[in-house]
Amino acid sequence: MSVSLVLAAHGSNAQPLVNARIRELAETLESNGRFTRVLAAFHQGAPHFSKVLDQLPAGRTVVVPLMTSAGYYCDKVLPRELRRNESFDANSVEITAPVGAHPLMRTILGQRIRALVQENKLNPENLAVLLVGHGTPRHEASRTTTIKVADELQRDFEMSMVTPAFIDDEPSVQDAFASIGRRDCIVLPFFIGSGMHAVEDVPAMFGRRNEETRLVIDRPVGMDDGILEIISDLAQPSPETPAIHVPNVRTIRLGTRASKMALWQANHVADLLRPSCRVEIVEISTLGDRDRTSPIDALPANGPFTDDLEIALVEGRIDVAVHSLKDLPLTESPQTRVAALLPRGDARECIVPRERLKFSELPTGATVGTSCARRALQVLRLRPDLRIVPLRGPVDDRVRQVHDGKMDAAILAWVGLQRLDLLDAVEEVFTIDQFLPAPGQAALAIQIRADDREAAGMVAPLDDAATRAETALELDLQRALESTGNLTVAAYAKCVDARYELRARILQKDTGQSHDVVVSADSPDAALAEAFDELQHSRLSVEQEAVH
Repeated sequence: MSVSLVLAAHGSNAQPLVNARIRELAETLESNGRFTRVLAAFHQGAPHFSKVLDQLPAGRTVVVPLMTSAGYYCDKVLPRELRRNESFDANSVEITAPVGAHPLMRTILGQRIRALVQENKLNPENLAVLLVGHGTPRHEASRTTTIKVADELQRDFEMSMVTPAFIDDEPSVQDAFASIGRRDCIVLPFFIGSGMHAVEDVPAMFGRRNEETRLVIDRPVGMDDGILEIISDLAQPSPETPAIHVPNVRTIRLGTRASKMALWQANHVADLLRPSCRVEIVEISTLGDRDRTSPIDALPANGPFTDDLEIALVEGRIDVAVHSLKDLPLTESPQTRVAALLPRGDARECIVPRERLKFSELPTGATVGTSCARRALQVLRLRPDLRIVPLRGPVDDRVRQVHDGKMDAAILAWVGLQRLDLLDAVEEVFTIDQFLPAPGQAALAIQIRADDREAAGMVAPLDDAATRAETALELDLQRALESTGNLTVAAYAKCVDARYELRARILQKDTGQSHDVVVSADSPDAALAEAFDELQHSRLSVEQEAVH
């Protein structure tokens, strides 16, 4: 049986070089001899999607969309036009995922960032990376891959800021660039061909820019030779492949809190799910939202921001719930499970001051807002001359309270301000060692009913193994140490070169005493055991000293 390969690209009638690149890729792949024929096909150019199958022998045809994401052309135009081929019924046609959604794309883009940093002598700690995709209001999934890849790159380049931006969606390239606040900026055109968008539109959008920012605009990602490896992998024969994929039409009811942050998170997850299902967002009020005056620790609930969502999930009123992982109780109900953790964002903390003052510049007696014991104790650990005042409410409301003069500053999670486009309010970002985050901070959890296999299958591709392993290590340590209510744990784990590095800090709520540990081990279990032994010994020593 003959097996042919079609490289399906948007193409351009006005710019022949765009289509020439796709034909060059087709010729290279055909010369490898794996396929009977390899042809390029275009929406704009020849052969058209509606004619290409007629030029191939009858048999099996694999169509690889040379597009960066699922979306209007990939999910609508391409299948429709392929069906118009006269020989369509004589072929077994399989459309693969678009090349931009392949895991290797993260590697290619990461290599480009490292090369550009070295070539241009950029500072990774003062660097922003804009991943520029097309996006379109015509199809919700068009932005999905760009956002997902940007999140993955943020994990790989923690010291830098990686932000998605779009030509025909929000945030626009101009708005994203205006908000970066970094000295150096790399622009990665997330396009396959060197067409008008990549070589003309994107550079033109930076024509009037802040001259204090050093700007490096890279070539389109599709010009990298690594694209051949992605195509080859996508085109691997698979048994009993369907003809053209018909998306699952189940409607997933996605439960979320109603704050701006929670809705951002819910819509982000919905964008990732929508290529395979319809999504209905269901807003649910939680105890933590209804009571904004009591200290969080005093609320009569295991998970004040999650319990109501879990109840709705168990009762069948929603199919999945989206949480900030750090908000979930340490003990999960047997009726639910976390089926996916998205790639973790930047877990660092930052200071939002009323005036443009860094943390060290706050005057003695200045008020710092937080209702989190972990943050309060770490503030006083660094600056015992400051005063802690309670601060509750959604992230945007906390920023508003600072600017309204209710306190001199607040400590907030950097990733939340990034997601709500509030980074202008940030004056200083703490290093992980200065101010350790909560276990699980900056990770999004997708929770389902334990027995819902269909939902599990839909969300499983979103699970990030590295995030799951690293946050599990942090949460296991918290679970092991916080057996007493007098202790709070801050922790951050990272797997580097197959070794698990764990930073942790225990803080005594009554005395403010703290102890730090940094361990590195070949396995999560070994890192956990070493950190636990040292911190447990330190805690017992502190308690014995208090008795005497």
